[in-house]
Amino acid sequence: MGQLIIKKRYFVAGIGLVFLFLLFYISNELKKPIVSKDVEIIVEERIKTIDPKGPCVDLPVLIYHHVQPLAIAKKNSQMGLSISPEYFRQHLEYIKDKGYKVIEAKDLVNYFDKGKELPNNSIMITFDDGYEDNYIYMWPILKEFGYKAIIFLATGLMDSPGYLSWQQVGEMSGEIYFANHTQTHRSSSEDKVVLYDEIQSAYRQLNESGLDEVKIFAYPYGIPSTIAQGVLMELRYNLAFTTYNGRVQCKSNRLALFRIRTGNFGLEMSGL
Repeated sequence: MGQLIIKKRYFVAGIGLVFLFLLFYISNELKKPIVSKDVEIIVEERIKTIDPKGPCVDLPVLIYHHVQPLAIAKKNSQMGLSISPEYFRQHLEYIKDKGYKVIEAKDLVNYFDKGKELPNNSIMITFDDGYEDNYIYMWPILKEFGYKAIIFLATGLMDSPGYLSWQQVGEMSGEIYFANHTQTHRSSSEDKVVLYDEIQSAYRQLNESGLDEVKIFAYPYGIPSTIAQGVLMELRYNLAFTTYNGRVQCKSNRLALFRIRTGNFGLEMSGL
């Protein structure tokens, strides 16, 4: 009987030790970061903000996708991402009448890197994805006003139906700055290996065409992630844009810059 009691005590003690070990293990696992430590370090130590010695800004960066007649947009179920050529022209007229100065990607990079002052009343014009209607409808209007714009290309979709061709990109490259939007429009929620390959493959295609010298990026679907920002820092990207609504302001994270959404309404409705 005494031996049985001793065995039970050893058994209970053993169960207790196992429980304590599991509790310790689970506690440690919960403390571990979701993303790898190397990515956290890269993002924490190397993401730059505006040089505090430079003047502060309140820079609107406009975002567009499709520019096409509304009948076509409705037929293709693209109303949510489309602006008519008439409204796009109205936007550029508004920019002109209000005395805005349309700046280029390199101007904003120089502001971040060197504290170089931007012109008063600066504004940027950007387009995501690289649709063919940008060539057909947007580009002729942009040229009339003598303005510059940025188109973020998903390079692997070029020459596909509905998207720009590389020949069209070459024709537009005087007025348009073409930049990275991944190769196949992949979300920033993908793992590091996938994102690295997507961004680097798109960069190689752009670089071979003599494009995107200052290395800027826009997140497909508009949402940044810690992993994506880490990859961009590893690849020495200078700027990255989201679709979060707002302006580029003092101390903005240069890899999570806000933009102002547009549509078939006046720019005054967007707070300009």
